[in-house]
Amino acid sequence: MGKGQLPKVDEFAFVLLAGIILILILTVTWSTPTENPPIVEPTSFSRQVSVGKSIAFDMNITGKLTNVTLSSTGQIKNWIRFSKNNFDVADNTEVAVTISVPSTAITGITYSGNVIVQSTGGQKSIPINLDVVTISTKLLTRTITLGDFTVRYTTGSDILDSKDDVEVYKGYWSGNSVNLIGTLTDDQLSILKDGAIDLVIDETNSYGNLIVTFNNEQVYNQKVGAGELIIPVDKSLFRSSNTVTIQADGPGWMFWANTVYKFRAIELVANLQGIISQQIPFDLKQVEVDNFDRFRLSFIGTYTTPIPELKVRINNQIVYLKQPPTTLFNQTFGSDILGNNLDINSGENILNLEFEKQETAQMQGTVLTVYYTSPS
Repeated sequence: MGKGQLPKVDEFAFVLLAGIILILILTVTWSTPTENPPIVEPTSFSRQVSVGKSIAFDMNITGKLTNVTLSSTGQIKNWIRFSKNNFDVADNTEVAVTISVPSTAITGITYSGNVIVQSTGGQKSIPINLDVVTISTKLLTRTITLGDFTVRYTTGSDILDSKDDVEVYKGYWSGNSVNLIGTLTDDQLSILKDGAIDLVIDETNSYGNLIVTFNNEQVYNQKVGAGELIIPVDKSLFRSSNTVTIQADGPGWMFWANTVYKFRAIELVANLQGIISQQIPFDLKQVEVDNFDRFRLSFIGTYTTPIPELKVRINNQIVYLKQPPTTLFNQTFGSDILGNNLDINSGENILNLEFEKQETAQMQGTVLTVYYTSPS
């Protein structure tokens, strides 16, 4: 290198240095978490509880989180159930945590463990401590009056309206039509399969077409002779209130005559198939949920025979599935039919009764009694 000249830059070294810097930047970028760890309230939970009882608390998870999973560890690992699991959180999500103390737990021992909230951004551990104690309690009750209602399973046909010995005619100077009006309840609409207009034609000259409309939709328009005519009606055409209009078309070029159709009978028929269950909301107080012991459901039932199995559910858990007594129903349940604790809520809960075979039953004087404990 001559005097006064700058040292020549090694181009390979420059490229190598730039590559190393790029790798370091990418490494830092890739190793930086894309989301923060979850924020969870409460940060810990401690409670006294007696053997064989269940307690619950609400856990609030906050953040913008993905792939949230809940698990438990420690001595109480198998005592804990979550109302939901495996979800994302956009802002905050509340999860009910239920802890059921088994009959094998020992009084006087403190059992501990953790609830783990794991997400893509990290995890949070909530310490749980349960002092298993002997608590002297008294049993309290509250009666919830649910009233009278019908529980029904239907498969068959209902005649919504009918007329006998009627006539429709149409000429150039006069005419006569016939209407049927049939109504469906919301329960009937929910199990509607399809329907039909059943016509028994005694006499007709068949000069013009027979025209039948259902809720302003034309469902039949042609000439027909004497005999039975069944016009199918699609389920989609039915409403709460339904109108059938039966009329004759004109006699064409025979301006001096009338088109005449005489009917022995006309029926509007709805074909039903399915369950009309009875869903009854009822409210529980927080103290009743925290110290729940059992429910008692009572009513006087009137059934057809033979009586099929009655299914009773509370918040979608089946608590009764058998043939009910012929008159007085008076059953107690503190768990579902598999022995699981009932998932009941402070606030609204749903009692559901239904049959899965043909039956129409009247339940009268229905009462739900909640039993719960209180320190004596």
